Amino acid sequence: MVLHLSGERFEKTTVIASDKTNDLSVLKADYTPEDIFKISTQNAGLLEDIVVAGFPLSDKLSSSVKVTKGVVSSLAGVDNNYSQIQIDAAIQPGSSGGPIIDSKGNVVAIAVSALNKSTMLKRDNYIPENTNFGVKASTARTFLEANSIALQPANNAEQDRAKMAGVIQKATHKVSCWMTREKARELLAKADRSKTINVSPTMQRKVEALQ
Repeated sequence: MVLHLSGERFEKTTVIASDKTNDLSVLKADYTPEDIFKISTQNAGLLEDIVVAGFPLSDKLSSSVKVTKGVVSSLAGVDNNYSQIQIDAAIQPGSSGGPIIDSKGNVVAIAVSALNKSTMLKRDNYIPENTNFGVKASTARTFLEANSIALQPANNAEQDRAKMAGVIQKATHKVSCWMTREKARELLAKADRSKTINVSPTMQRKVEALQ
């Protein structure tokens, strides 16, 4: 894994913890961040306004951080997965892992997946719109605390747009994988032929984006 920060590449990153079920990981790199996000002590509520930050389509568009706005559409994910929320804010390949932020600037979820439009069209003959998902703050907090990672107190006051934009720019970083496109397609092809090979949701989304 490679961390991109202010034009620099930190290639010596270490995965110190991972949660395959919820598609979460903690990476360690030798740098001190300019700012960090606070993680909310409460999960997002239905219809709550949120902002998603990330680096969608950074190889095709600009390399700068991008944001989208929306609301919390549901308090559960696919198949009644209550470790997730559903949001209508747009996300694209490259958004995965990005913070979903409330009006106080706290992370209330982490972007993790979206319904695949082409798959839904083939299977159910319709195209889903604005149906995206994030792992809840409570799940993220439990994961971090279980790995002895200290968390700062969440913000209590509403944040103005300028302040929130500053935090987003300083605290959201791009992480890329060195796996080649050919290797990724090979893994997905094997997974299609044999159900015994596990392909993570993140890898599935990356390969689908390449096809």
